[in-house]
Amino acid sequence: MNRTPAVLGGEPDFKTPAAFAKPTLLPYEELEPGFRDIITTGMVTKGHYLKDYEQALCRHLDVPYALGVSNCTMGLFMLMKALGIKGKVIVPSFSFMATFHIVEIAGLTPVFVDCERDTFTIDPEKIEQEITPDTSAIIAVNIFGNPPDIDAIEKIAKKHGLRFIMDSAHSFGTLYHGKPMGSHGDGESFSSSATKLLATGEGGVVTTKHKEIYDFIDQYREYGNDGSYDCQFPGINGRISEFHSWLGLKLLNHLENFAQARNRLAGIYTENLKDIPGISFQKIRENCRSSYKDFTILVDEKEFGINRDLLSEALKAEGVGTRKYFCPPGHLQSAYAKYRDKYEGVLVNTELISSRALSLPFYSHMEDELPEQIARTIAKIHHSAAKIKESLTAAV
Repeated sequence: MNRTPAVLGGEPDFKTPAAFAKPTLLPYEELEPGFRDIITTGMVTKGHYLKDYEQALCRHLDVPYALGVSNCTMGLFMLMKALGIKGKVIVPSFSFMATFHIVEIAGLTPVFVDCERDTFTIDPEKIEQEITPDTSAIIAVNIFGNPPDIDAIEKIAKKHGLRFIMDSAHSFGTLYHGKPMGSHGDGESFSSSATKLLATGEGGVVTTKHKEIYDFIDQYREYGNDGSYDCQFPGINGRISEFHSWLGLKLLNHLENFAQARNRLAGIYTENLKDIPGISFQKIRENCRSSYKDFTILVDEKEFGINRDLLSEALKAEGVGTRKYFCPPGHLQSAYAKYRDKYEGVLVNTELISSRALSLPFYSHMEDELPEQIARTIAKIHHSAAKIKESLTAAV
């Protein structure tokens, strides 16, 4: 992390910079037997560890079908292919870019919808307002691990005859009404990249209740080859290696501990930040548990004293890494300029949250003292806001 001069005077609060995220892995001794087996047998792909991993995922997520795939984005793409989606796809604008990029890449039209002000997740009422005869599907997202109102979205999809896909990139560790994600809509696509609770480095998982979708994706991720080399349809390489599968299989045994740790750490952050003026938090949906893939605050400049961007710079100067998720939101990104006129002044909540959201350092094995120390630094910045605003604004 490149550091600017400390803004609170003297030495930075963090002499060793506080990393934004770290993957939580296992001691090498626990992983070595599988790695040795893969290397000595030469079975580095399409072996039994993938099958073992997929079976374990089915048990953990309580779903009939799970497929290890190269990444979550590719999983979304394959679900759209399996479902034969055409035309327009409703997506949240407040989401990671992959959600709507893959819609555009698939030759479909993303229709951006506003989010709820408190949960940050897609607003079901806004979904229904955007449905036209050209609409074929809805993609909803667990934002930072917080699920949307899935029941309401499923009712809308059924009412209008639409396909429903969950972008569950942040969903390992999430509970919806007490149950793990995985069995909603026509299918879900999870991520196991380095910032997730289940961090295999790269990789993803597709889950579904429908055998025909499972069978299609199982073949599609193998170039469409059923083993005969006489492909009935063109496919791609969407596989995940034995190394990733073994790592996922081992980490899956610890996933619940990771989720509980993150919820405890989120509680520490909240308790230590709740009395600072201008700081507010994402509301977790009732009867649900967030995975807390990220811990994110909203910064109200009028009450806090400086805006989100200056707080981010001030924290950087004190040795604390942050991310501005998700800024800009989808409908304001240059890649989607051709759609921009349609959304001017429409996605009010999305633009507000995008301009105020700041994700703080967070990972499953974080020591309890770190969020306490970061909260103290944020409190100091608030108390020195006028001075910091003057110095950082002048520097810019």
